[in-house]
Amino acid sequence: MKKLLPIMLILGAALISSGCDYVQNLASLGGDESYTPTMKLDYDQGCGHGAPVVSGGNTITFGSGNNSCAGRLYSSTSYKDISKITATVDLSKLQNQFINATFYAISNPKNPTQAPEGDNYCDAGGTHDDWNCQELDFFETNGNSLLQSTMHIGDGGSSAPQRYEMTYTETAVGSECYDQSKLNTSITGMHSMTEIDMAQPFDMTVLFDEGNMTVTYTQGDASVEVYNLDNGAGYEGSGTIDRDRVISSMADGYWLEVSFWQGWSPGAGGIWTDACPWGNLCSTDGKSIWSISNITVWGIPDIP
Repeated sequence: MKKLLPIMLILGAALISSGCDYVQNLASLGGDESYTPTMKLDYDQGCGHGAPVVSGGNTITFGSGNNSCAGRLYSSTSYKDISKITATVDLSKLQNQFINATFYAISNPKNPTQAPEGDNYCDAGGTHDDWNCQELDFFETNGNSLLQSTMHIGDGGSSAPQRYEMTYTETAVGSECYDQSKLNTSITGMHSMTEIDMAQPFDMTVLFDEGNMTVTYTQGDASVEVYNLDNGAGYEGSGTIDRDRVISSMADGYWLEVSFWQGWSPGAGGIWTDACPWGNLCSTDGKSIWSISNITVWGIPDIP
């Protein structure tokens, strides 16, 4: 791992909007190799309740009171050779189904220094006809019931190689929304995090080593590893990940992304039973709100 640049103090800015205030006040942690990213708003979903809130302590909140806010944010710089990412996640108010809270990173192989905003946004979902950004999904959600972690590495647009693992929570158990026979840890690539109380925040740790990615959730004494290339083939439908390509993309640098959207969620096409209607992303019932805080990155910030 290369030595990092000197620690920099990043002064935040404040932008006030109606409904949900967008406030930014983030600073580097001052640790030897750790940085707190400054997050910038790419787009506001237009729920009518203002933009997502970014506040002191590196907290991003998608909603206020009973009103949800949705959209996407990205880090103000990319990070090269990332070895670790940590964050605290609160899905306690994400009770509506088939809405997707996401934390991920993208690397643009054509122009790694291009900020992923507006028309320059790209991911592994076939944003371009003949190539795509590399994408590392630390988590995507179906409400607070089912989570998925995925590595999308390679070319081919939406057909690019991907490997994913699934994790169900206590709120999925017994729910008619999910095929209970598939909530089974004997299935390759399926994990249980039922020992983690979804009414409370939990911590996430992502580690990168020689092209491998591991994702672990912890809460008190409870800990569950939900992704690891060394664990086998991944969930059904997964492909093979080229670890050398992961390493080369790390050298290019990754931008962090946090979003809240609707249109696809883990479990679609199999575990999700369609017995439940989709929840309302732009809701006023207090059940489509989530937050992420304490985002910390160990890597080299690629500051222009």
